[in-house]
Amino acid sequence: MKIVLTVNPGEDAISEIREGLRDFNRPFLEGVRDDDVICYVNGSDGQKIAGIVGRIRGKWLSIEYLWVAESQKGKGLGSELLATLESYARDQGCHSSILKTASFQAEPFYKKHGYRTKMVLDNYFDHADVYYMTKHIEH
Repeated sequence: MKIVLTVNPGEDAISEIREGLRDFNRPFLEGVRDDDVICYVNGSDGQKIAGIVGRIRGKWLSIEYLWVAESQKGKGLGSELLATLESYARDQGCHSSILKTASFQAEPFYKKHGYRTKMVLDNYFDHADVYYMTKHIEH
């Protein structure tokens, strides 16, 4: 038996390991929801100018990505997208939301929207911290 370490592996190698773990987990998570969801805004040219990607796992919404084009910042699109996704998750039975953001990204934005920092990884990047944040979204 030989351990192989690979830097920048192909998607096939990652997928094989991920599927092995999913096969192991399947009997324990039977019937548990695990769905990706996306909301976005197209500009007049049909190209995306803002979007949010989330995942509903069980009763939690995980915010994976939130992006707003530089030309659209300050117009409330990020807030609208976040509210839309949280509302959808709430309607689907989610009670909470979780996300991670770096200190150079959007921690103040998320705090403004009711997220609380639960954990900080100091110096995750050179001179930047990573924040894990949650929010209760049930009515």
